[in-house]
Amino acid sequence: MKKPANVEQMFAWSVTFMVSLASMILAFAEESKLPTSLTPFLAVFCHYFVDRWKRIRLRVWMSNVLGLLAFAAMTFEFVGANVLDKLLSGAHLLVYMTWVILLMQKGIRQYWWLLALSVLQVSVASVLTTDAAFGCLLYTSPSPRDRG
Repeated sequence: MKKPANVEQMFAWSVTFMVSLASMILAFAEESKLPTSLTPFLAVFCHYFVDRWKRIRLRVWMSNVLGLLAFAAMTFEFVGANVLDKLLSGAHLLVYMTWVILLMQKGIRQYWWLLALSVLQVSVASVLTTDAAFGCLLYTSPSPRDRG
């Protein structure tokens, strides 16, 4: 007999995969892979320790402090830099904010924020690269409706 699928667990895994893929697309577009390429590892870590096992609980005030630290890090990267570095500082802010939300207890609002930040990461990546492989990373197979 088939075991029923746990919809919540599949949704959490799909969000983890989405966040990881968006960050890897951004890391592909950047010259420097850090800190963006660390996101998939953090996403899997948070999937287990924050979402499934509930071992880590980031309080709201602590997430606000981490958000301010992320903004301070972005400001430090932004000041006195060339245009590309300024764009990268904004991309890194998206990554840092994704990390903060991954560490939080997830509700509907946090899932929407992760979706929005993932879309923004892919948007920034499209500005950073002209490589044809970027289009391959975005390709999705057509639905049966579109085939014929």
